[in-house]
Amino acid sequence: MKLFCAADLHLGRVPSRLPSDLPVAREELGPAAAWRALVDACLQEGADALLLAGDVVDDPRDLYEAYADLEAGARRLQRAGVPVLAVAGNHDVRALPRLAESLPGVRLLGAGGRWEATTVGSGPDAVRVVGWSFPSEHVDASPLDAHLAAIVRAPGPSTTVGLLHADLDQASSRYAPVRGSELSAIPVTAWLLGHVHVPGRFGGGASVGYLGSLSAADPGEAGRRGAWALTIDGGQIRFEHRALSPLRYETVEVDAGGATPETVAPHLIRTVRDRLALLADASDGPNGLRVVAVRVRLTGRVERPGAIRALLAQQDPRALRVEHRGVHAVVHDVVVRLRPAVDIGRLAEGNDPIGIAARTLQTLRGDPSPAKSALVSEARERLAQVRDRAAFAPLDAPPLGDDAIVERLETAAARVVDHLLAQRTSETP
Repeated sequence: MKLFCAADLHLGRVPSRLPSDLPVAREELGPAAAWRALVDACLQEGADALLLAGDVVDDPRDLYEAYADLEAGARRLQRAGVPVLAVAGNHDVRALPRLAESLPGVRLLGAGGRWEATTVGSGPDAVRVVGWSFPSEHVDASPLDAHLAAIVRAPGPSTTVGLLHADLDQASSRYAPVRGSELSAIPVTAWLLGHVHVPGRFGGGASVGYLGSLSAADPGEAGRRGAWALTIDGGQIRFEHRALSPLRYETVEVDAGGATPETVAPHLIRTVRDRLALLADASDGPNGLRVVAVRVRLTGRVERPGAIRALLAQQDPRALRVEHRGVHAVVHDVVVRLRPAVDIGRLAEGNDPIGIAARTLQTLRGDPSPAKSALVSEARERLAQVRDRAAFAPLDAPPLGDDAIVERLETAAARVVDHLLAQRTSETP
């Protein structure tokens, strides 16, 4: 018995932070393309069923656009005798039930927030699938109830799979908060969750985890994205991840230590090319990777960081295009964290402006401390004041996390040290 399982397709969503001159048509990189790859994988590997853990559609306004893609895939699966079992998430609470009514071979489980079960296959490898769908956009309480307990205790297949869109171990969430300990206590072989886009770790005794998003939508969804193949044999279940997203976001660390303005660009290109080759060679088959969108992080100590920054401003790495075995790499962002080739510890011993800036840099790069927390807290307040200005209100930017604030402060402090050192050098007779 083989089941394919996916979540958070978000059909209708457009991938962000991509250049306008992509070497691949943008529509070939989004959720619809990943959905087609998923259907292909189900047919190629002889899946017995496809399970979808919610947020199949991104927004009710995408209903008609999503229907064409879903309908085409559902008909292909129906002709091959592969049923589709789905639960609704918070994004498609209204859209998915409507679509399921008219899509061939698609069954919505747990409509209206009431647990429901069905059986896939027959014999010793038959699987009972239990599912629950969002009855409204927000659900403040755990959906686990006595009705679910009765369903899983009823006579049936020895293997039971739970399909649920929920927020794991987030008690104050408005998106069906559930506790991992409660899920583990229910006699279910595996809980396949939707909602969080980072795929979890299945196998090795783990029985509860997020499937992760089927495709990548923005740089926050870096790494592999796709679906899971579950093989059930003799009551044993095996998980294998399939990278089906045609688009992958990656952060590439470029160690420019010792580089000069003349050598930094060739080194950056080689590093991006090497990463692309590694990812392209590991791509899962013909329906796999098409584009890798790269955030370059340029790090290391150099003699002339200011000169390298000036060069990067003139020769923007975001113009870089690299290809390997039909897979293309583009650069969507460049983070420069170069440090001057000096001893920050020695500079921090001084009481001049350079010493103050160097000590601040040491604090930001060091372990958690009251001083570091104070810097982050003050920066957060100032950023909030800027974000709340009327001119920026339409952007609706979310608050930054601690790591992002530290990164911005560290970059700023490093630039201050670099600038002050450059001033000192120019003033030296």
